[in-house]
Amino acid sequence: MSPPLPAVFCDNAKTTFKYGDTITDNIASWIKKGFVSGPFDQAPEKLFRVNSILATKQKEKVRTVLNVSLPKGSSFNDNIDELKLEKVKMCTAKKFSYTIAEAGKNALMCKFDMQDAYKNVPVPLEELRLQGFQWLGKFFVETRQIFGSKSAVSNFDILGQTIQDIAIIKSNTPRKWVHRTLDDVPVTGPDNSNFCEKFEETYRGICSKCNIKLAENCDKFDKAFGCSKYGKVLGIWFETKHMRWSLPKEKTEKTKAKIAEVYWKNSTSLLEMQQLMGSLNDITQMCDFLRGFKKPLNNVLSYLQRNENKTAKLNSQAKKDLVVFWNFLSDTDNWHPIARRPCSPPIHKISLTSDAAGCTRDTQKDEQVGFASIGIDAKGLIFFASQTFWETSVLQEGKDNKGKNLGSKTTTLEFLGILIPFLLIPEKLCNTHITVEVDNISCVYAWQNKHSREDEMASFW
Repeated sequence: MSPPLPAVFCDNAKTTFKYGDTITDNIASWIKKGFVSGPFDQAPEKLFRVNSILATKQKEKVRTVLNVSLPKGSSFNDNIDELKLEKVKMCTAKKFSYTIAEAGKNALMCKFDMQDAYKNVPVPLEELRLQGFQWLGKFFVETRQIFGSKSAVSNFDILGQTIQDIAIIKSNTPRKWVHRTLDDVPVTGPDNSNFCEKFEETYRGICSKCNIKLAENCDKFDKAFGCSKYGKVLGIWFETKHMRWSLPKEKTEKTKAKIAEVYWKNSTSLLEMQQLMGSLNDITQMCDFLRGFKKPLNNVLSYLQRNENKTAKLNSQAKKDLVVFWNFLSDTDNWHPIARRPCSPPIHKISLTSDAAGCTRDTQKDEQVGFASIGIDAKGLIFFASQTFWETSVLQEGKDNKGKNLGSKTTTLEFLGILIPFLLIPEKLCNTHITVEVDNISCVYAWQNKHSREDEMASFW
């Protein structure tokens, strides 16, 4: 913490009165578990800070939260130097899928979930006065990490990482099989090993000795489960018998509803686009090729972020891209193959080289403008060569089929040079490691991002 914070008294949020009975029960439960001290008839410490409490509705429960971001400018969170906090590392469903692919067919998985995650980390005694609140005329002190404080995630992550490290060492489990995102610890391992079973036994034992409660295994293989070939990890269903993954049904239906809402509206707001793109990002993290259908949608989002009080209308290309996502989610077979981790190509590989001469301001009408492609096999021999030129009439007119100025188009031409071999000689490239070589940095970024600055480029993917 920075310089000492003064005493303060903040009123509770209006939502607390709506869910008064639930909040009273929650506070009583905290006291019973040792997370809160009280009730006190008067402030138990000098310079005691009475923070505001608020109630947030989450699915089937109401969460009581201490709001330590008030008053603005002199709150608990304002006084934390974020640069001094430990950096938090989190696994993603995509990274976990790579580990499953490495473990192989019929790999075993298990997942642990710490209960009352942040509440497992006590607060230094000198900071107790900062975590006060008032309810029903009585004073209370939260004695553990606060959900919503800037430092809570980092402080809990240290505990979670320590427990994980000890379990890895004691169980002699290779670190690559064990992942973690805050209180979730998913583990996998080859079917012919006992890494999964040994880690599960060791991790549960350590948590028990540290008085850390874990969620009970779920019959639906959802929140937590023991060694299995099927289960939900970080919001994605995995099944290793056939090496597949799937989006949860409820997430699929919610995303389709958001797509339909934005698609049919005359204009959309910033909040609606943020919610939509957040759902689409969940899909594209698992399906990399779908990233190429986000560019026009991201353009709309960027516009709304710059103009928060305005609405925007989706153009035809953005709507076409939404149809792609809709069709993907509507596939009757909702299971998709688990992809392997991207890696560098082997020493012996096929190389495809593309180069282009684009239109410039000084290009003469009778000059040839186009691209060339060359394919070199693993022995260094040329097995493919192609040269293509733009029609002279196109250059003379100087406009594309939409009436726009033609421009340089060098990136477009070099991309065409890359794609031509895949169209003309697919049988020679199938199931083969290929390196694509270009001297246009825009091509490199466009390939990585699955789009260029022009909407038309999305059609290439």
